[in-house]
Amino acid sequence: MQPIIDIINELSKNYIDDYLATHPAIGPIIDRGDPPAFD
Repeated sequence: MQPIIDIINELSKNYIDDYLATHPAIGPIIDRGDPPAFD
């Protein structure tokens, strides 16, 4: 059985990935695979 902290980390990582993928400004960057431009 996983330690509870690992489970929380995994869930939060998945949640963050989903949030970023659906974020209107960030999602297209991830979909294209381009790094965000921070000049």
